[in-house]
Amino acid sequence: MAGAATGRGKTLFEAIHDSREQQVVKDTPWAPFASEEEWGQAQWMMSSALSQSKIDKFLKLQITQNRSKLSFKDKRAFLKAIDALPRGPEWQCETFKLHVEETGGGEEDCANREVFELWKRNLVECICELLANPTFKDHLHYAPEQEYEDESGEKPILGEMWSEGATLVPLTIDNISKGVRRSLSSHGTVWIGYLPVAELESAPKAKRSVLAHQLFHDCMHSLLEPLVAAGREGVDVAYPIVAAYIVDNPEQCLITCCQENHCLKCLQLSHQHALEGNKLPGFAEAGLRAIHPFRAELPHCDIFACLTPDLLHQLHKGVFKDHTVKWATACVDGKEDEVNQRLRAMPSHPDLCHFKKGISLVSQWTGNEYKQMEKVFVGVVAGAADPDVVKAVRAVLDFVYYAHYEAHTEDSLSCLQEAWTRFHSHKHVFMHLGVRNDFNISKLHSMTHYVDSIRLFGTADGYNTEGPEHLHIDFAKHGYRASNCKQYAQQMTVWMDCQDAVQRFDQYIEWFKNGRKSQLSSGP
Repeated sequence: MAGAATGRGKTLFEAIHDSREQQVVKDTPWAPFASEEEWGQAQWMMSSALSQSKIDKFLKLQITQNRSKLSFKDKRAFLKAIDALPRGPEWQCETFKLHVEETGGGEEDCANREVFELWKRNLVECICELLANPTFKDHLHYAPEQEYEDESGEKPILGEMWSEGATLVPLTIDNISKGVRRSLSSHGTVWIGYLPVAELESAPKAKRSVLAHQLFHDCMHSLLEPLVAAGREGVDVAYPIVAAYIVDNPEQCLITCCQENHCLKCLQLSHQHALEGNKLPGFAEAGLRAIHPFRAELPHCDIFACLTPDLLHQLHKGVFKDHTVKWATACVDGKEDEVNQRLRAMPSHPDLCHFKKGISLVSQWTGNEYKQMEKVFVGVVAGAADPDVVKAVRAVLDFVYYAHYEAHTEDSLSCLQEAWTRFHSHKHVFMHLGVRNDFNISKLHSMTHYVDSIRLFGTADGYNTEGPEHLHIDFAKHGYRASNCKQYAQQMTVWMDCQDAVQRFDQYIEWFKNGRKSQLSSGP
């Protein structure tokens, strides 16, 4: 039976506590630090993105040594204390030798080979640690649940993925509620690998793309290999499988071995995205690449079904900013100048962004600016463009806002589909005014699959790529800046390991202070 208890094991913090007791660390939960205040100082230094040289300089300041009286006097002693904190799954390095040319050289010939490093952690061990972490005990779900908006149970509510089932995604587990999973401060997402960047400058241009794609799939195969046995035979706590892959469109095409101008959900021709019901039996005609995919051995994995809606790149940036704004602006009398003038004339409001210089000079947009623009764009074009243009823009924005719902019912899904139908009813005004010749756009076509994806995965806000975008800053950019920028991958894993150790120890201390005795003495 799903979610049935089979016994009681130790939680992550119970295991840490037992290990520390064996090491005679009993009365000071913050050891190897001298006090709770000293631990707070150490935690701040590790989480503030300070370089080692700045940490060393800070610790050697007279005011630090005379007033703080820390047990560590320099960075060497400080990092030694950090290294003594409890650790999680270890980082490992695997090398890949890529033959970029067929020159017929012998084993000693290295000119035609490039060596790449994949740094990874055991994915199953990371899953087990997340499930064993008491921090998430009130937010974990082990069996499918169904919510209803009526007492009779006839009107289901779609919100979390475990409304249908509980499974694994590459960086987190969907057993954890999406509100906690998406929060960066909750640490419900872990980093499991650093993939190599393959420029392949020594390879022939005609082969670079295929070689780079195959290297990616080989690395992902190695990274996800522990899931093969775990998904078939199970581990102590679960049968983990790949259920959702949260990336933008280029990487979706990469993992599915598809060309970027084809739909990844159906066999729609690249020049027929605006049509319905055209099927293709052929491999090349379907836009597939001849790559051996990493998913070949993964149990219960339909990678095309695993692709999730991408609110940021598909809707905000793609359909709205790159297409709808551009088309509607071209239909306004006065074009960009009139749109900019209307934005500048907009009265100030605390909940709205005032585009004082218009939008034509904005070179780099953020996700928040897309959303702010969506709030006012219907008002901008109203009265300045054909009524059908306003209706088409309104339909797109209605779709965007319905797609952002944190919980859906059959009524709201009907409204989402109706907004999509309304856009199709009015889109031909752009062709009539000479703005477009067709609507064969992959991101526009992807909106066709939103309702089905929400039924399968839950609401789209739980799989928005904005979360991974922020995680990239925390896990990649900060790690790179902490390195010396030479052979940085290994240094980034060391930095990441220290960050994980600090946040794990912080959670352990909170657990220790908040009634550990009752938790330790309680039965299953």
